[in-house]
Amino acid sequence: MHAPEDWVITGDLKIKVSNSKSLTPILLKDVLHAPNMGITIVSISRITKARYMVTFKDNICEIQNKSDRIIGRVPASQSGLYKVKQVYAAVTPDKHIDLTLLH
Repeated sequence: MHAPEDWVITGDLKIKVSNSKSLTPILLKDVLHAPNMGITIVSISRITKARYMVTFKDNICEIQNKSDRIIGRVPASQSGLYKVKQVYAAVTPDKHIDLTLLH
């Protein structure tokens, strides 16, 4: 078995998305979270499963709530990734999975 730094936690993850002047929290359920990985990749399917709508246009990812209000605008980086700046540790870890088993 690998060291704990290679583990992936499954559980819920809170992120905050920026909308100009404010940050809006979004709770994503049943995500894979690798706390010791250099970046966090957020799955669009987990955002839509949380009942938000996601639209991509002009190198911007817009996230809308159930009332069609835009709660987040995430610009694409030079590498083409949409990076969320505020990510919090898994709040309800269900179990640990060895990172090498994900391949």
